[in-house]
Amino acid sequence: MRTRGLGRNTQRQPLLGVVTYLLMACQTISNYQFERLQHWLTCDECVDGERDYAKGLGNDAVRVLDSALIGPSPQRRAVMRAKLGDMYRFANQPGGDSNAYINPRFDNFIATYQKRAAITLGDIATTDAVQALDRAIRDSAARHYRSDVVRTIRVSRSGLITRTFPGQIHPAQLAYGGIVRIIAPPGEHFSAQTRAVVRDSPFAAEIPSAVFGDTVFAYAVGEPGPHAIVVSDGMHVGPPFVGAITIVSLLDATDRSLLNCAPAAIDCAVARAPRILDAASADFDTVANTAFCRAQPTRCLVRIPRLPGGAPLGSAPLTIFLSLSAEPKLLRPDTTDLLRLEPPAALAVTAVLDWRRVTKLDLSWRRCTSPATAIGNVPVTSPRAATESTSVVIPGGECWILQIKMPSGSSEGPAFARLRLTTP
Repeated sequence: MRTRGLGRNTQRQPLLGVVTYLLMACQTISNYQFERLQHWLTCDECVDGERDYAKGLGNDAVRVLDSALIGPSPQRRAVMRAKLGDMYRFANQPGGDSNAYINPRFDNFIATYQKRAAITLGDIATTDAVQALDRAIRDSAARHYRSDVVRTIRVSRSGLITRTFPGQIHPAQLAYGGIVRIIAPPGEHFSAQTRAVVRDSPFAAEIPSAVFGDTVFAYAVGEPGPHAIVVSDGMHVGPPFVGAITIVSLLDATDRSLLNCAPAAIDCAVARAPRILDAASADFDTVANTAFCRAQPTRCLVRIPRLPGGAPLGSAPLTIFLSLSAEPKLLRPDTTDLLRLEPPAALAVTAVLDWRRVTKLDLSWRRCTSPATAIGNVPVTSPRAATESTSVVIPGGECWILQIKMPSGSSEGPAFARLRLTTP
């Protein structure tokens, strides 16, 4: 068993950290391999095949990774805190709150270290690696894991009790509410019953997916980070197939269309609010096959399932997944989402909003005038569920805005919301 000096201050570190470090000392890999593995667990820009190298260590690295799931050694923690202290002193004036700068960055360092350990245990996938992930899940409360760490551990573990999807998944990285395409492997075909869903989504049992030929289309709905997407068709014996996607941002389709508007620029937001169209494009991207959308691709929304052209919104519900938060997204809070409807003829519309994670969201209608005047329609709120609905008739040729808003002063979030629009 290799040993490493614990240093004079080890006895003042938390007992958990000492146990972590002692376990890491009982490694079965060389010093060089140990340091290369540590580089993967701590690198800011991992561009030299660090993950592949760690996976290549195989079962010999499991003991170290099992300890890394608990967290870095006391010495490594101290080094990072000192580094962050130096960064704070370099970038800030004296007398500021150094803890407000250091603590969240230090917490992110710990969480990243733990998540990368979980990812590599999932890559190694031996019996010992599975047991290490199972222990982490069982002891997650005692280890005080953040929710994103728990999610990564569960995703790593879930891939070991399923079958890796042999086809293609595009895009592998996308923003919240984006559409992911799951393509069948060569020579195989999906059935009409094939479904795809993000396993740990807040709407996992309620996310629609659609099959067109050998491609399944589904929404990517969940917190930022890695997710398992489960593909099942009821035809193959055994567990379902699982692929991987990464949700890189909570900026939904409405947020992306408003990025160039100042936070208080209501007229700009109304003008740029994404327009709800009557038909989806042939390849099911977020750009519909119209001149309007080809010119302004961030301002279009499409539906699942795809319908032929016809009256605005067609005859089936349009489902849109939104995220709102009082915490800043790209330097500003995202407490309001806007959708724009401009029917050529009078159109009756019912909007139903339901949500997760917060106690209240509000629905309302406004005209696209300046200022955007409110329309006297009182939404109906369900007394037993986080649901609100509203029904209106939009006169032909008028432009109306549907507003989804987190009440002012809310400290909750993020809110994950599903909006369904139907017409008679």
